[in-house]
Amino acid sequence: MRLPLYTDMVMAQRSGALGVLVLTGEATAAEAVSHFPSLDLVVRDVAQFGDMLKAARTEGS
Repeated sequence: MRLPLYTDMVMAQRSGALGVLVLTGEATAAEAVSHFPSLDLVVRDVAQFGDMLKAARTEGS
């Protein structure tokens, strides 16, 4: 397990925040799948995350 996954994602989980892992950095999809505890949300890039936010906003209207 690489350090950014451990520090960033675990910090989010411990603080009660939603952790979003964007796979354009150092972490790989394989690391995300095998991470324990499970990650909250994994996206391939920021554009995908933006699309998800837009969809959620539309559903909430």
